[in-house]
Amino acid sequence: MTRKKTHMKRKNKNFLKYYNTYFEKIYRYIFFRVGKDRALAEDLTSEVMIKAYEKFDTFNPEKNFSVWIYRIAHNHLVDHYKKVKVAQVPLDEIENILKTDDYMNLKIDTKMDLKKVETAIAKLPEVQREIVLMHYMHDLSVKEIAKVQTQSENNIRVILSRAVSRLKKQLVFLSI
Repeated sequence: MTRKKTHMKRKNKNFLKYYNTYFEKIYRYIFFRVGKDRALAEDLTSEVMIKAYEKFDTFNPEKNFSVWIYRIAHNHLVDHYKKVKVAQVPLDEIENILKTDDYMNLKIDTKMDLKKVETAIAKLPEVQREIVLMHYMHDLSVKEIAKVQTQSENNIRVILSRAVSRLKKQLVFLSI
C-alpha cells in the first residue's frame, strides 16, 4: 500500500470519529440559525462537514476539535448569509431549544414559564443571544467561544455576564 493510501485511510478513520460526534451538534447549531429550515440546515451542515474533511490535514490534534469545527460552521453561516444577502434570522423561536436536554443544563426552575424565558432570550442582542446559546446549549467554554467568535476570553465573559444580567432583569420584569 502506498503512503498516500495509508494517509487517506488514517485521515478517513480519524475524521469519521469526529464526524460521528459532531454532526448532530453542528446540525442543531445551524438549524436554529436558519429559521428551522431542515433542508437548508442539512445542506449547510453537509457543506461544513465537507469543508472540515477537506481541511482536516490542517487540524492540530493537540487543539480542541470542537472550537475548530464550530469556527468552520460559524464562518460558513456568515458566508451563506453574504451570498443570499439576507440578514441572519433572529432566534425568535426558542421554545424547541428550551425543551432539549442540552439546554436544561441551565437548570431553569421547572416552575418558570418557558414562553417568558423564550421572550427574554429573544430580546437579547444577537451577539449576546448567540454567546448564551453557545455556552448553555452547546456547552462550549468561554475559551472555546472566544476562539469561535475571534474575540478575547475577557470580552466573551463580559458579554456573557451582561447577557445573564439582562436575562435576570427581563425575567424579574416578566415576573418569573
